[in-house]
Amino acid sequence: MELNWETLKQPKVINYLILAVILVILSFMYYKLVYVPLQMKIASLEKELEKKSKELETIREMKKNLVNLQNEVKKAEIELEKLKSMFPEKKEVARLMFDITKLAKFHNIMIVRFLPVGDITKPYYMEYKYSLEVKGRYHNLGAFLADMANLTLIINTDKLEIKALNFKNVEDFENINETLKASMEITTYSSKKE
Repeated sequence: MELNWETLKQPKVINYLILAVILVILSFMYYKLVYVPLQMKIASLEKELEKKSKELETIREMKKNLVNLQNEVKKAEIELEKLKSMFPEKKEVARLMFDITKLAKFHNIMIVRFLPVGDITKPYYMEYKYSLEVKGRYHNLGAFLADMANLTLIINTDKLEIKALNFKNVEDFENINETLKASMEITTYSSKKE
């Protein structure tokens, strides 16, 4: 069949041409109104998926580190508690008296006097000064002072004066538990709350 003007005028051919034109128009409309927006939506969703995948990967990495961080926090909390016992948040006279009395009894030292001297305010902490006077033997006093320095609570000893007690004869010296008297100033500390 030849294509010419006469064959194009036939109703059957016109119907096919109209159908072809309608199909082309519908295809074009489908392409513009459905296919292109869907492709744009797919591209947008793929970008979002890539972004979310990166976020998920970051979260997974953070989750791996979370356990390590939790362990570090636990260690830091334990360390903080140790530091709080060394450097309490408030004055702890009862604890100080208990610790010193316990050490004195252990080392056969007699506490003669324990008096507060005064508190000193520093920019970030407080100092609490006490006058302490004890009696005992020389080696016992040394062990007592060494153990007092090793207490959990920070205690500084200052102005230490040691004096021998007077004895009339050597037998008194050997049989007595108190051969000297020591006086000192001790200082404890606490953090200063703002």
